[in-house]
Amino acid sequence: MASKVSPRHFSYNDVLEAAKSSLKRLGLKQMDLYQLHWPNPRIPLSETMRAMEKLVGDGIISHIGVSNFSVEQMKEAQESLSHEKIVSNQVEFSLIDRSVEAGILQYCQKEGLTVIAYSPLGQGKIPRGRGSSFKVLDEIAEKLGKSRNQIALNWVLQHDSVVAIPKAADTDHVKENAEVAEWKLGSEDFQRLAKGFS
Repeated sequence: MASKVSPRHFSYNDVLEAAKSSLKRLGLKQMDLYQLHWPNPRIPLSETMRAMEKLVGDGIISHIGVSNFSVEQMKEAQESLSHEKIVSNQVEFSLIDRSVEAGILQYCQKEGLTVIAYSPLGQGKIPRGRGSSFKVLDEIAEKLGKSRNQIALNWVLQHDSVVAIPKAADTDHVKENAEVAEWKLGSEDFQRLAKGFS
């Protein structure tokens, strides 16, 4: 089970209280992953990370994660920890938004962090998109007998150290998303998509 703490609760005591409130609300004794939702430049990161480390030490959380952190912010956050390691960075990543490829993805892979890709279907643009990029997507989907969403999600998941959290509004979406784990895009199709959406 994972949860996040809001940037407005990044002071030491607020982080501790927010985690306890989350546990109570979820009916849990411990969270597997607790993430900082967005960077907050108004509160020293060292203070926030000290609280996160205390939560691990007290057995309230198992792992520390961040969300929407740049490489520099991830480095600062890690340097603020005495003995724990940041395990993940949750960032937007899709065929449409590939900004993480400009350093965040490589840093996470090098340092052993998991990239948790949110909006892997481009905030709903994948199913509705038009134009030459989407023509490539449609050709590959038709060839493989898969949906646009499945092709786009599979492309994201083929990056090392990346997991995705696609939206699933109903059981059909859940099934469609789950089927993505049963196959892989070929390297030629992977590269065609990368080039088509560059």
